[in-house]
Amino acid sequence: MFRKALGTLQGATAAARVRGSHGARTRAMRWLARLGMVLLATSALAAPATAQVMTITNASPSFYTGPGQTITFTFSYGQSNAITNSISLSGTSVPVSNFSCGGLPLAPNGSTTCTGTYTTTSADAWGVLLFGGFTALDGNGTPRGGQISNRYVVPNGDTPPQAQAFALVSSVSENGGQPLRFQVGLNKLAATPVTLFYTLGGTASAGSDYTPPGGSVTLPLGAMNWEVTVNPIGDATYEPNETVVVNIAPGTGYTIGSPASATGTITNDDAAPLPDLSISDVTVAEGNTGTSTATFTVNLGSPAPAGGVSFDIATANGSANAGSDYVARSLTGQTIPAGSSSYSFNVLVLGDTTFEANETFFANVSNVSGAALVDGQGLATITNDDAPPQANISVAPASVTEDGAVNLVFTVNMTSPVASATTVNFEVLGSATAGVDFGAIGTSVTVPAASSSAIIVVDPIVDTLFEPDESVSIGLLAGTGYQVGALQGASGTILDDDLQAQTITFANPGAQNFGTSPTIAATSDSGLAVAFTSATTAVCTITSGGVLDFITAGTCTINADQAGDATRAPAPTVTRSFTVNAVAPGAPTTGTATAGDGQATVSFTAPASNGGAAIIGYTVTSSPGGFNATGPTSPITLTGLANGTTYTFTVTANNSAGTGSASAASNAVTPAAPITLGPTTLPASTVGVAYSQAVTANGGVAPHAYAVTAGALPAGLTLGSNGVLSGTATAGGTFNFIVTATDSVTAPGPNSGSRAYSLTIAAASVALAPASLPPGMVGTAYAATLSANGGTAPYTFAVTAGVLPPGVSLSSSGAMSGTPATAGSFNFTVTTTDSSSGTGPYTASRPYSVTIANAVPVARNSTASVAYGAAGVIALDIDGVVDTVSIGTAPAHGTVSVSGTTATYTPAAGYAGADSFSFTAANDGGTSAPATVAVSVGGPVISVTAGGGMAAQVGVPYTQTFAWSGGRAPFSGFQVTGLPAGLSVTGTTSDTATVSGIPTEAGSFLLVATAIDASTGEGPFTGSAGFNLSVSAPTLALVPGASSFDAGYDTAFSQSFAASGGVGPYSYALSGALPAGMTFNGDTLS
Repeated sequence: MFRKALGTLQGATAAARVRGSHGARTRAMRWLARLGMVLLATSALAAPATAQVMTITNASPSFYTGPGQTITFTFSYGQSNAITNSISLSGTSVPVSNFSCGGLPLAPNGSTTCTGTYTTTSADAWGVLLFGGFTALDGNGTPRGGQISNRYVVPNGDTPPQAQAFALVSSVSENGGQPLRFQVGLNKLAATPVTLFYTLGGTASAGSDYTPPGGSVTLPLGAMNWEVTVNPIGDATYEPNETVVVNIAPGTGYTIGSPASATGTITNDDAAPLPDLSISDVTVAEGNTGTSTATFTVNLGSPAPAGGVSFDIATANGSANAGSDYVARSLTGQTIPAGSSSYSFNVLVLGDTTFEANETFFANVSNVSGAALVDGQGLATITNDDAPPQANISVAPASVTEDGAVNLVFTVNMTSPVASATTVNFEVLGSATAGVDFGAIGTSVTVPAASSSAIIVVDPIVDTLFEPDESVSIGLLAGTGYQVGALQGASGTILDDDLQAQTITFANPGAQNFGTSPTIAATSDSGLAVAFTSATTAVCTITSGGVLDFITAGTCTINADQAGDATRAPAPTVTRSFTVNAVAPGAPTTGTATAGDGQATVSFTAPASNGGAAIIGYTVTSSPGGFNATGPTSPITLTGLANGTTYTFTVTANNSAGTGSASAASNAVTPAAPITLGPTTLPASTVGVAYSQAVTANGGVAPHAYAVTAGALPAGLTLGSNGVLSGTATAGGTFNFIVTATDSVTAPGPNSGSRAYSLTIAAASVALAPASLPPGMVGTAYAATLSANGGTAPYTFAVTAGVLPPGVSLSSSGAMSGTPATAGSFNFTVTTTDSSSGTGPYTASRPYSVTIANAVPVARNSTASVAYGAAGVIALDIDGVVDTVSIGTAPAHGTVSVSGTTATYTPAAGYAGADSFSFTAANDGGTSAPATVAVSVGGPVISVTAGGGMAAQVGVPYTQTFAWSGGRAPFSGFQVTGLPAGLSVTGTTSDTATVSGIPTEAGSFLLVATAIDASTGEGPFTGSAGFNLSVSAPTLALVPGASSFDAGYDTAFSQSFAASGGVGPYSYALSGALPAGMTFNGDTLS
């Protein structure tokens, strides 16, 4: 800002008079220039010579806690260069009352103290802000505007403000030239200027991905928000999108609120380069059997681009050969899909057990599309994992005869085929001598290439010498290309096959009786045991040890033999024959004697020995009485016995040698007449009806006992031992059974007689009660009892059709109980079953219908939060089945609608704060008690934006419109403070304030734009934001410009100057010295 400079140039030049000629004027101006005169024009800027300043020095109280409190502000005012008659406030954020200043009018350079009061209202939710300007009238009544030099905030004394962060522009391109825009600020006014700190995070790196802002902003009094811009640093590198996170950091005068951070994204706009493609090498152990897998990996230096990467891949031989060492493979059109970075190519390696060098083969990548081929050949190394083969030796057969055609064959076995011919060394040991007992065999054998064995043949040399058996042993020795295995030696035997003769001595034993088992003996002069065989096995047999067994009478012939051994030849057979004599047979074995009517039948088995001759007949003898009966075989019947007499019997056998001994006595029997039963049929009965019927017996020996011996009686009936059938039947149907009567004979009796009966039991009739069942309610215990009669107790009960109400069950005893869980009408059938058997059990069924009503629903109080100006969906807290929900008391500050058990609450336009409504829930069981939903409607987020640039110039018309969004229009109390002189609020709408004018003051000005919305409830709410306005100095022009003037000596001269640019009126100042006789006054040189 230029200060006004007034200069007066007076006097006249005595040395010269300016003449009218052009040349004289020019020379005079050049002379003035040489004197160093400079003329300066300055703008007055619509202000007194010295700026007028008023300062807020105090506010009491410095905190307030609610509406209705009076705050007194104290102002200090000092002025210069002008008498001050009156002072009035302008541009303050609150309407100050009782403004007064003492000591007016003030003389120049005086000072005074002014006061004003303000009474808080409910709209002052966060603080009272006083700032702006004032107008002082000088002694001439001319307004002299000025600024209040500081701002004063009286905060609400509840809690410090909370710092928050928001993203205004949350996504920009890396090379797009536009910044990310964030807003940091407070949720309410602060008592003092607040320095708000923030940190930067995210995946983007400061300095390389973006230019970091300062890390803090200072919010002046009255400002709540500040804009932070983050400018991306462009590059040509393809990379992922990156984030910048502005995080509120701890500081003084505020706490960290929510949201405490805001995130912006710098999107990559560089094309992705083609990824490098290479293939790995691989090493795989060969293995002994089957296959192993060599896995080559085709790798990309970065994930495949859109469209993926394609290529061909195939194997190629190195030192390994396809088919014998690995399985060849060739693929075309293989792909790595977009976003992936690797591909696996598997090749099967064929295992073997051959000891050999490591081998190699290749995997070649070709015809690559979508990637840059860096390394297209992968090397696979098949490592040999086979130890040198082990040499083991075995012999087969283990022995051979000296004079035989078979040789001892020793086999050298390698544990795996040898890759080349391998010589295996050995030594020969044993009792046999090479060249004498067998042909020479050397000291080594060769295993051919690709083979795993070789043989050594030992060929015995034939002789006739009786001698011991001899051994040939071969032991393997160490050599090249193999190891000696665990079976390093083998031994075979050459058996001597030259034998000695021998002679048997065997005496005849003479005649023998049948039934004996004599032992005979024989010897050999070799000392070897003699073996016996029978030449007449139909007459006799013999064990190899000489024990005889006679089969029948006749001539027995026995042979004696000795088979020889390794040193003895078989002996000639010696034969001896002798007679076997017959004897009387043995005693038969008695079986069972069975009595009849005046007779008995005896069974028996033949004696163990027939005495060596065939049995020609048997004789049965009774005791007592001595009655006899004969027959050729068993059984034999004796007649003529007395009924009621007890008999036993013996049996003898007869052959050509005579009669044998008698058998043991048989069991005792008593002959008797047969037993018969009556009646022939039984009368029928009915289930549940008493029954009695006697069965009687004739024949046998009294008394008789009765029993059911086959089939079964109807359940409930019994047969007494006296023959009376009685009881009450519990089973229906036709029952077949046999009754047997037993007499009193003790040996071998008793005797018995039986009759088959068929008894019919008719079915019973069963009835079920009650006729109907009572209703119930969900959640309330239910009970009912079912009963039955007729048929056979006890009864069981079951649901046989339909379903019971859920939660209710029917016991088998007929008790119906439980707590119903579901409402509705339930139809079901109950069937009762008695305990009858046979054609039973018998049943009865009855249909029932039970109605279950719902339990009355329970509605509960609840709370809900709803965003400012937005509908909120609220789940009502209700237990139980709900048919309808009704709103009771409607909300006072909004509307509510119900769908099912969900309510939608919509706050009234512009309302923030508490609200509530009540509701009831109903079903077929009744209506719940009312419940209340307490609703909390949140406050708005108010933003302030500038519609144009924040740069102006002194003297140039400037207009800026600030717009408020969020909250509820219309806004009021528009304030824009910190304006430079010449600018003011010139117009407002429901949500904008327009600042315009011609700036008369240059510099950087912090503007704070504030307005109060029209919210109700906890509102209204204040929205403010700070902006930096840069006002550049004006460009002044002076006419005429720099020049020289011609003035004639002692001649009148006058030159006027005119200024443009800036703001008039202009003042002019002169530097340097004028010629004598010249003066400068106002804007004229003369």
